[in-house]
Amino acid sequence: MKSEHTFRIRAGITIFVIVCVWLVIVVGIMIWQGAIEKDARMPDAVLVALLATTTVNVIGMLLVVIRYLFPSTPIEPYEMPDMKRNSKT
Repeated sequence: MKSEHTFRIRAGITIFVIVCVWLVIVVGIMIWQGAIEKDARMPDAVLVALLATTTVNVIGMLLVVIRYLFPSTPIEPYEMPDMKRNSKT
């Protein structure tokens, strides 16, 4: 049980570090795009796509980690009663 807890903590920290590095790279690209000449810049659509996909990926990764670190208890499936129509016996 302790090894599983340690593994979960390490996995959470690893994903957190990956997300932080990812965000630093994206911010660096955005700053770089603002600092270079206008002729060498990426089109606005590319920058918008970069920001949008980064946002979705970061939120998705963090949700996966949170669900992994804090799993919910499984819910028992609801079984419908056996209902037979017009059953004549």
